[in-house]
Amino acid sequence: MNEETLELMKINDKTYMIIDKIDIYTYVVNEDDFKDMLILKDAGEDLVNLDNEAEANKALELFGRKYLEKKEA
Repeated sequence: MNEETLELMKINDKTYMIIDKIDIYTYVVNEDDFKDMLILKDAGEDLVNLDNEAEANKALELFGRKYLEKKEA
């Protein structure tokens, strides 16, 4: 049987689930509202906000590319 570990974190009194990690980016979604998604980046042992819109676009492109390739395969 395949078991997956669900990683949770608290941000601003909300619980987020880690749904993916690509390169330095961590993608999390609010467990109570799946429309509430955040992208954070690794900064040593911490996760921090992205620096600007260009970085957000890069992180979204990586996420989209990963899942479009899976869907097309």
